[in-house]
Amino acid sequence: MSNNEWESTPILYNHIRGQVGMSILPFSNLPLHDAVLNRIELSWQEKLCRIHLAAFVEPGLSAVAHQLEFYGVTRFVLSHSESWGPSASILNGSEVDGVYQLQMQSGDNIEVKASGFSFVAL
Repeated sequence: MSNNEWESTPILYNHIRGQVGMSILPFSNLPLHDAVLNRIELSWQEKLCRIHLAAFVEPGLSAVAHQLEFYGVTRFVLSHSESWGPSASILNGSEVDGVYQLQMQSGDNIEVKASGFSFVAL
Protein backbone atom coordinates (compact mmCIF):
# COMPACT_ATOMS: atom_id res chain seq x y z
CA MET A 1 0.00 0.00 0.00
CA SER A 2 1.47 3.39 -0.95
CA ASN A 3 1.77 6.33 1.45
CA ASN A 4 -1.12 8.07 -0.33
CA GLU A 5 -3.37 5.05 0.20
CA TRP A 6 -2.59 5.08 3.96
CA GLU A 7 -3.29 8.80 4.15
CA SER A 8 -6.59 8.46 2.29
CA THR A 9 -7.77 5.64 4.57
CA PRO A 10 -8.11 7.25 8.02
CA ILE A 11 -10.12 4.29 9.36
CA LEU A 12 -6.78 2.44 9.58
CA TYR A 13 -5.72 4.91 12.25
CA ASN A 14 -8.33 3.50 14.64
CA HIS A 15 -5.78 0.96 15.86
CA ILE A 16 -2.24 0.63 14.58
CA ARG A 17 0.44 -1.49 16.19
CA GLY A 18 4.08 -1.54 15.29
CA GLN A 19 7.12 -3.38 16.48
CA VAL A 20 10.77 -2.68 15.95
CA GLY A 21 11.65 -4.09 12.55
CA MET A 22 8.06 -5.13 11.78
CA SER A 23 5.47 -2.38 11.59
CA ILE A 24 2.09 -2.32 9.88
CA LEU A 25 2.62 1.39 9.34
CA PRO A 26 5.98 3.06 9.90
CA PHE A 27 5.99 5.29 12.97
CA SER A 28 7.09 8.26 10.84
CA ASN A 29 3.88 7.90 8.77
CA LEU A 30 1.51 8.35 11.72
CA PRO A 31 -0.55 11.58 11.53
CA LEU A 32 1.49 13.30 14.25
CA HIS A 33 2.31 16.61 12.55
CA ASP A 34 0.40 19.39 14.36
CA ALA A 35 -1.11 16.88 16.82
CA VAL A 36 -1.64 18.51 20.21
CA LEU A 37 -0.05 16.74 23.17
CA ASN A 38 -2.30 16.69 26.24
CA ARG A 39 -0.52 14.49 28.76
CA ILE A 40 2.08 11.77 29.21
CA GLU A 41 1.74 8.81 31.60
CA LEU A 42 4.49 6.38 32.58
CA SER A 43 3.84 3.00 34.18
CA TRP A 44 7.05 1.73 35.73
CA GLN A 45 5.82 -1.82 36.47
CA GLU A 46 4.18 -2.29 33.07
CA LYS A 47 7.05 -0.59 31.16
CA LEU A 48 4.47 1.55 29.33
CA CYS A 49 4.43 5.15 28.17
CA ARG A 50 1.05 6.55 27.14
CA ILE A 51 0.83 9.83 25.28
CA HIS A 52 -2.63 11.35 25.03
CA LEU A 53 -2.99 13.67 22.06
CA ALA A 54 -5.42 15.09 19.53
CA ALA A 55 -4.40 14.18 15.96
CA PHE A 56 -5.57 15.51 12.62
CA VAL A 57 -6.29 12.22 10.83
CA GLU A 58 -8.47 13.67 8.05
CA PRO A 59 -7.57 16.85 6.16
CA GLY A 60 -9.93 19.73 6.88
CA LEU A 61 -11.52 18.11 9.94
CA SER A 62 -10.97 18.74 13.63
CA ALA A 63 -8.38 16.84 15.62
CA VAL A 64 -9.50 13.54 17.17
CA ALA A 65 -8.42 12.18 20.57
CA HIS A 66 -5.84 9.38 20.27
CA GLN A 67 -3.50 7.47 22.54
CA LEU A 68 0.04 6.74 21.42
CA GLU A 69 1.32 3.93 23.62
CA PHE A 70 4.87 2.60 23.76
CA TYR A 71 5.41 -0.83 25.33
CA GLY A 72 8.56 -2.56 26.50
CA VAL A 73 9.93 0.86 27.49
CA THR A 74 13.54 0.86 28.68
CA ARG A 75 14.30 4.59 28.42
CA PHE A 76 12.29 7.83 28.48
CA VAL A 77 13.81 11.28 28.01
CA LEU A 78 11.91 14.57 27.91
CA SER A 79 13.05 18.14 27.46
CA HIS A 80 10.72 21.07 28.08
CA SER A 81 12.78 24.23 27.71
CA GLU A 82 10.67 25.72 24.85
CA SER A 83 13.71 27.11 23.01
CA TRP A 84 11.50 27.95 19.96
CA GLY A 85 8.68 29.33 22.11
CA PRO A 86 5.75 27.65 23.87
CA SER A 87 3.81 25.03 21.93
CA ALA A 88 2.00 21.79 22.73
CA SER A 89 2.02 20.71 19.05
CA ILE A 90 4.16 17.98 17.54
CA LEU A 91 6.38 18.86 14.60
CA ASN A 92 7.26 15.30 13.56
CA GLY A 93 7.93 11.77 14.71
CA SER A 94 10.71 9.37 13.82
CA GLU A 95 12.09 5.96 14.84
CA VAL A 96 15.55 4.46 14.49
CA ASP A 97 16.43 1.06 15.99
CA GLY A 98 13.61 1.12 18.54
CA VAL A 99 14.22 4.70 19.66
CA TYR A 100 11.08 6.73 18.99
CA GLN A 101 11.38 10.48 18.92
CA LEU A 102 8.78 13.23 18.89
CA GLN A 103 10.06 16.68 18.06
CA MET A 104 7.80 19.36 19.44
CA GLN A 105 7.14 22.70 17.74
CA SER A 106 8.61 24.26 20.87
CA GLY A 107 12.01 22.81 19.92
CA ASP A 108 11.81 20.16 22.64
CA ASN A 109 12.14 16.41 22.18
CA ILE A 110 10.51 13.35 23.68
CA GLU A 111 12.53 10.18 23.25
CA VAL A 112 11.30 6.69 24.10
CA LYS A 113 13.25 3.46 23.65
CA ALA A 114 10.65 0.71 23.37
CA SER A 115 9.95 -2.61 21.71
CA GLY A 116 6.87 -1.26 19.92
CA PHE A 117 3.92 1.10 19.84
CA SER A 118 0.19 1.32 19.27
CA PHE A 119 -1.83 4.31 18.04
CA VAL A 120 -5.50 4.13 18.96
CA ALA A 121 -8.46 6.49 18.50
CA LEU A 122 -10.24 7.10 21.80
